[in-house]
Amino acid sequence: MGNILLLQVKSTTLPCKEKIWERDSGSLHAASELKPFMGVALDWMPSGAKIAAAYDRKAENKCPLVVFFERNGLERSSFSIGEPIDTTIEVLKWNCTSDLLAAIARCERHGSVKIWSFSNNHWYLKHEIRYLKKDGVKFMWDPTKALRLICLTLGGKITAYNFVWVTAVMENSTDLVIENFNILISPLALSFNATSLVFIQPEILCCCSRYGLFPPKHLAMCLSSGSLCIVEIPATETWEELEGKEFNIVHSCSEVEFGSLIQRSGCIIGCCHKSSMSELDV
Repeated sequence: MGNILLLQVKSTTLPCKEKIWERDSGSLHAASELKPFMGVALDWMPSGAKIAAAYDRKAENKCPLVVFFERNGLERSSFSIGEPIDTTIEVLKWNCTSDLLAAIARCERHGSVKIWSFSNNHWYLKHEIRYLKKDGVKFMWDPTKALRLICLTLGGKITAYNFVWVTAVMENSTDLVIENFNILISPLALSFNATSLVFIQPEILCCCSRYGLFPPKHLAMCLSSGSLCIVEIPATETWEELEGKEFNIVHSCSEVEFGSLIQRSGCIIGCCHKSSMSELDV
């Protein structure tokens, strides 16, 4: 970054060190402590504020950790990716405006591209794109368009994703936020600091990739696994009774990938990528 060069120094018997050198003079600028870095998953934020890396925690029987360092080598913060223990983070990449972090995470069952954003001192998994393990997916951010991601598989399939930020607020001022494997739902009509109800998908841990709001109280979610979930949101007057409770969602499996969801005449209409339409009564 500028006149600074960042590298990981590996050891055959010890964890790795992150070392930072002055590009012009070649002198050592800073170094981290010995840490269980995962492979070469390492990227410097374009703004220069943070360095993203990943820790391997299999020895602790835990899933990988995404970690952030300052340019002086000091660890600043971290978050767990919430995946199976056998998951490996192969790549970490910031977008050009330094507000989105993407990673390739591979486990025994599949490979996925995960995208996180930072808000309110918390990292949110905002989107996940799953591929078959044999696809060997790779990706790159567009160097000039912050919300454009390009994925490439070993079979030669190239897919460009253009993301947009959408604020989801229902007619009764109920706010919805995607957070990892959950949808956080807050009744803003009651309070701007209202406690969120967390809807958890059972049995399958996967991110909600798209969702649609269907007044007065239904929510449809397309999961990154291909499943479709339909949820009836509780009435706001019952929220005080429901605070702190968890709700399971019954999901229905689908073999098609839905690109969008709209509501017409009491039905949910999903547009898939096979030039066909699929309807599900609410």
